[in-house]
Amino acid sequence: MVRFSLIVPVMDNLSRFEETLASVLRYRCEAAQIIVAHNGVYDDPYGLGKEVDFVGTDSDDDAPSELISRMNAAIKIARGEIVVCLRPGIQLTENWERPVVAAFADPAVGSVAPAIVNRLSDQRLVTTGVAGDWAFNRKLVGVGQRINSRRLSKLKPLGPSSWAAFYRRSLLTALGECDAQLDTHYFDLDLALSFQALNFDCVFCPECTVTIDDPTSIANEARLARGLTSVLNQKGGAVTLRLTPAEMGTVRIQLQLSGSSVSAQFHTETSGARSLLQQQMSTLRTALEAQGLQVDRLTVQTSNSSTGSQFGQSRGDGSANDGHTRGQYSQSQSQGRNTRDGSGDEFERMFQSHDTGAATALFGKG
Repeated sequence: MVRFSLIVPVMDNLSRFEETLASVLRYRCEAAQIIVAHNGVYDDPYGLGKEVDFVGTDSDDDAPSELISRMNAAIKIARGEIVVCLRPGIQLTENWERPVVAAFADPAVGSVAPAIVNRLSDQRLVTTGVAGDWAFNRKLVGVGQRINSRRLSKLKPLGPSSWAAFYRRSLLTALGECDAQLDTHYFDLDLALSFQALNFDCVFCPECTVTIDDPTSIANEARLARGLTSVLNQKGGAVTLRLTPAEMGTVRIQLQLSGSSVSAQFHTETSGARSLLQQQMSTLRTALEAQGLQVDRLTVQTSNSSTGSQFGQSRGDGSANDGHTRGQYSQSQSQGRNTRDGSGDEFERMFQSHDTGAATALFGKG
């Protein structure tokens, strides 16, 4: 019997994907299925076909819903009782599975949220999971909490974050596919609300720790969402946010409302911040449409530059779908490329140092 199906999608950063896959191969437990979901052209350069199930999708790496499409494809072939979703950059730690198995022993538990910790500074949480409502007011739970804090036991996320999540497969199957029109930023909240509607609980499991080397993407994603909400609550205007790390500078969000139409300008100080905003356009557009607004234009401008990036006109009315339990809103284009930044070279060196290329030889698993 397969207890776990561990899903790792190939996304825009191959180095982070390889780091996550290496940790899965190193710390996998017995009776575990490993699934890699990709864009249909990943060629398994390390010869893991005997140990990993590969599944391709039609979505390319520029599609805003590629994460959801790949998760849907992987869940279809999952055989484990518990589905583990790990986004690139997340790494498992030793004995992660024990507290998870104990939590799922309760039949009322539908999902488990692990403690996501900054691997380079493991005293504080990056997050435990998500909270929110059907208006898609999403927020991360437990951000910045100390690992040894007494408050940790009081944290109660509605569901796990899409960065690292454990789900009961029978419930995922019952719910059907996640709506591919839903923005990646919100699909974990959509699942959490759907599980709640079926009267299943989420348990935060601090004993199950996963790590991430660079938590800034999670932190900045949440910071931008909060900033946008703040300006919306003011019925327009501007707000300035400081990004992480400090070298990223600030982002000034300027919002103009005219009836049900909205235009937003994002002024950045650095090219790194501009790149971040370009990657988040899909998420920010969805956040606006979730408030019933028609998005006319989103513009990113870098200081001391006469050029900027415009992200077109509104796609439509942003209305909800059937709204029973799954995906409420559609989204537009996001940015992304399959790039290797060199941090995954260690993974490649490990494989090249073994004639067979097998993970069992690498990590001593029999």
